[in-house]
Amino acid sequence: MEILDDAVWAPNHRNREPWSFRYTTDAAQKRLAKAIAKERSSELGAIMERAAGILIVAARREKDAHIASEDYAAACCLVRNVQLLGWSRGLGMYWEAGDFSPCKEILSLTDIGSHECVVGLIAIGYRDGENAVQDKVGSHSSMIKIEHW
Repeated sequence: MEILDDAVWAPNHRNREPWSFRYTTDAAQKRLAKAIAKERSSELGAIMERAAGILIVAARREKDAHIASEDYAAACCLVRNVQLLGWSRGLGMYWEAGDFSPCKEILSLTDIGSHECVVGLIAIGYRDGENAVQDKVGSHSSMIKIEHW
């Protein structure tokens, strides 16, 4: 909840806060992971099943295409905030985005109706090793190149 409390500071036009959340663990997570394996891919289903939990982020569907686009972008900013805040607390995050509208069982299990669209499923877990994220970032830091133009 602390992560979501901070993540909602994502930029969103006119403070519409167009997002909603569902979180699942245990038996509900297993059912959702099976549906993901069936309707999307077995590899993705396995990732979601192994996670400590799954956060589902949805955005309102608006009739106005411009507002809908802004709201979806705001919800994506929020997801990135969730990932960054999770990393800072030692959590690993895997964000699966894409069009879930043909995935009827997934939408039913997550209670996402026609008034919303899935922005992403986020598998949340714990990273391997004490400093796994820092080690990974550190190993690539020599590749960072700054150009001035």
